[in-house]
Amino acid sequence: MQDGSGLAKLYPPLNNADFLDQHFQSLPSIIMYGLEDSIVVNGIQYNLPMDPHPYLSPVEVTNICNYVLNAWDNDLGNITINDVKSQLKEYRHINERN
Repeated sequence: MQDGSGLAKLYPPLNNADFLDQHFQSLPSIIMYGLEDSIVVNGIQYNLPMDPHPYLSPVEVTNICNYVLNAWDNDLGNITINDVKSQLKEYRHINERN
């Protein structure tokens, strides 16, 4: 939703989401590669997968991350493009081994 509140028990909120605070560094790979696992946000379990967006550039991923981390009532800091590139490279490296 426009206010970051999510949609009932289908889509988790982004505003004041404990998941964001706890998984700050994973946000770039979640945006780029999606998420298949169920997650718990603010005590509620969400089971719908998040689609990957592999066509996004690191700059776009950085901009999305920084928007989400600081929009609405969020004040979770910023991620640099170097952080994003490093995190995406690490994610690919881990998944290539599995």
